Amino acid sequence: MVGICQGAFDKTIPYTKERKQFGQRIFDFQGMQHQIASLATEIEAARLLTYNAARLRDAKLP
Repeated sequence: MVGICQGAFDKTIPYTKERKQFGQRIFDFQGMQHQIASLATEIEAARLLTYNAARLRDAKLP
């Protein structure tokens, strides 16, 4: 699941840098930058949660 999210995110960044609205890239809009940052944070949190769950499983901890 994390890999799918990361793949979608990786395709989003170039798209937002190419797509123009009102004469400027949508990547340059502050609201879009906040959404991108939020998504990056959520993806990283999900990745770390997965790694931690695997670490606990390997250590035979609950």
